[in-house]
Formats: sequence, structure tokens, C-alpha cells
Amino acid sequence: MTAVPAPPSRPSRAAQVAVPLTVLLLAVGARALAQSLPSLEALANVSALPAIAFAAGYLLRRWWAPMVVIAAMIAVDLWIDPASVAAYWPSIVTAYLLLLGFGLWGLRLPTATGNGGILGRSAVACGIFYLATNTLSWLTTAAYAKTAGGWLQAVTVGLPGLRPTWSFGLTMLASTLLVTAAILWLFRRQQAWLPSPAGLTAVPVRR
Repeated sequence: MTAVPAPPSRPSRAAQVAVPLTVLLLAVGARALAQSLPSLEALANVSALPAIAFAAGYLLRRWWAPMVVIAAMIAVDLWIDPASVAAYWPSIVTAYLLLLGFGLWGLRLPTATGNGGILGRSAVACGIFYLATNTLSWLTTAAYAKTAGGWLQAVTVGLPGLRPTWSFGLTMLASTLLVTAAILWLFRRQQAWLPSPAGLTAVPVRR
């Protein structure tokens, strides 16, 4: 009889889901903190919502995962500024439907998709979110002319006297790529951390 290492045990399904779900909910919590503290007001515009929704579907591989994360985002909005949610609910519902779509898109990706493919798709999701939400702003804001020029203004420079729209887009893209990379790194590390160490099991070995 010779002691040989047994194969590493696979992590339980609960463990496989708990770690990435915790990371995603912490990302939502960090956004809530940035929105609620005046000293972190600059971070409130660092929106990585498309990245968080997309990662929820891809990493958790459960149909309910994007819904849980998006429900957490909605709870944050209702907690911090319920008046704005009530006043702008059509825009908010549209935005969260887009995020749900991104989560389902991530869910349908093959698990073998590389990090570059995930980052690229997150960037595409960010671009879609940016164009869709600013198009909705163009449609619902009286200050924008309902012409092609007015739409171009809405998705580029925005309204006079306000921060240019394109700068929000660049901030969103940068934060999307950064948050996606951070979540992917943590998830890859989790794959190395979760399995139990190989034990020694006495098994017969033919000589």
C-alpha cells in the first residue's frame, strides 16, 4: 500500500456562487457609499453598472443572478433618492431593463470566454448603455431640439453650462473596464482558493 495524493475536491455549488455574488454586491454597496457621502461626490459619477450586471450573468451562471444584483441596485436608488426615482421612473426602468439584458447576455456566454473577450463585451455594453440613456434624455428633455443635431448634442456635449456628456461616457468606460478587470481577477483567484488541499489517501498501487 502506498499513500498517493487524492484529487482535489471540488468546491460546493454554494461556495462557487457565494464568492462572486459577494464581490458583486460589494461593488453595488461601494456605489451606494459614493452616492450618499458628500466627500465622495466625485465617485458617484463613476458608474460601472453595465460591468456589474454583465459580470453577474457571466460569473454566477444562474438565471436569477442578474435579477438579484439589479434588485440591489434599485434598492440603493430607492434608499438614497426616492424622490428622483418617482420623478424619473420611466428613464430608470429603461436603464434597468438594459442592465438586465446585459446580465442575460453575460449568462449566455461560454464559460471558456477569455478575459479579453469579457472586457471587450463589457465595453460594448457600456457603449450601448451610454447611447441608450442619452437618447432617452434627448427624447424627454425639452431643452434638446428633436432633430439629428439635437440628438448629436445630447450624446456629445450635452446642455450648455453642464459637464459635457462625453466626459461622463469616458468616465463610465474607464470604470467599466476597471471594475470588470477587478471582478475577473478576484473570480480567477477564487478558483484557486476554494478547492480544499489534496489529502493523502491510502490506495492500492500495483507494482
